[in-house]
Amino acid sequence: MGNQINSLKMGQKFKKTPAGEIPVDWGVSTVGDLCQVNPEVLGESTPPDTRLKYIDISSIERTGNISAVKDIEFKDAPSRAKRIVKAGDIIVSSVRPYLRAFARIIDLSKNLIASTGFTVLRPRSNVDGGYIYQHILSSSFVKYLEGRMVGSNYPAVNASDVAEYQMPVPTIVEQKKIGRILSDIDGLIDATQIEIEKTKELKRGLMRQLLTRGIGHKKFKKTAIGKIPADWEIRNLDELSTDIYRYPTYFNIKYVENGVPEVRGELIGANGQLEKDTSRYRYISLETAAKFPRTKLEEGDFVLSIRGTMGKVAIVTKELSGANMTANLIRISPNRKLVIPHWLLHVLLGESFQKKLAAASSSTTIMTITTPELKNIKFFCPPLKEQQKMVDVLAGLDTQFRTAVSICEKTEELKKGLMKMLLTGKVRV
Repeated sequence: MGNQINSLKMGQKFKKTPAGEIPVDWGVSTVGDLCQVNPEVLGESTPPDTRLKYIDISSIERTGNISAVKDIEFKDAPSRAKRIVKAGDIIVSSVRPYLRAFARIIDLSKNLIASTGFTVLRPRSNVDGGYIYQHILSSSFVKYLEGRMVGSNYPAVNASDVAEYQMPVPTIVEQKKIGRILSDIDGLIDATQIEIEKTKELKRGLMRQLLTRGIGHKKFKKTAIGKIPADWEIRNLDELSTDIYRYPTYFNIKYVENGVPEVRGELIGANGQLEKDTSRYRYISLETAAKFPRTKLEEGDFVLSIRGTMGKVAIVTKELSGANMTANLIRISPNRKLVIPHWLLHVLLGESFQKKLAAASSSTTIMTITTPELKNIKFFCPPLKEQQKMVDVLAGLDTQFRTAVSICEKTEELKKGLMKMLLTGKVRV
């Protein structure tokens, strides 16, 4: 790919077209001109015991990869299992297209069937499917579909909307070069995301081992909630904290341009970290913050979502010390005589705590948990020295994870920039 990118050269002469400003030697065609649209449909006369590989919208990953293909017989298939797809086809989700459930079929299996929730595109012999697919992934295509959506509960577009989209068309030689460059970058992104998933799975397994068996123990004892190392204790969250508090009257707050940051549930990341982008925070005045002293956050505190998206948790960093929080979060201040904050973070992110939290919550439509119920949840508690050893072991995996995520994000940004240049001819190959 390096040689390909090194060969890029700047385009010079452009013309205005319905597809935007493009090189003078490029043409413009609709998707319907370049592809067959929904070319084949599974007939009702199909034998009932015919085995199908069914692709639903939920089968499409964010990366465009296809997973969780359902192996079913025709007689058991849902009524929407109608569209026949083959290797090289492109499937475009017609429902909520802004979610980008788009994919290119590379599976050579027979009897691949897609939901009627997709528009199927089969590139014609005189165009490059890889080039077409990269245009389908472009922000300009998604923006176009968003402007054609109808319906409020299930906003969707028609196959005709997809077919009418106009795109620039270079020569077949240049199409192939563009498709190959962008596809190579997709490969790098996929490889990095596989590394991210492997690291996450390794950490989950290691956490289960460390948080239940510890490091290097030979003597164990039985307790009411399981077997633990002999020098560990059973403690509830109340004992492991100096304060657990939810302020129940945090309503009708007036926001200001500058002031005290307000931490909300949507700012809690899946990795136990709070959002770093300060533009996403709202701010309250010092006077308002002073009315809620027990929801003032300090470095090393935790914020835990206990309503709706229950169980999201993050540790408060030095940068957010002094911030306040909304009523749907609980503030947990760790007892540093018993726990190291980053050890407790791993515990709160772990499967065991999340299961206990769900079991203790009310079974109403919106899941929630009371402060007394939360305080009573029990934990295995090793000595401080062993907690620190666990933190050190897991820190290496966290660093590996963050590095992979950073590489993936930078590669995705690189691809976005190249797509804007290559798909419009601003840079030629």
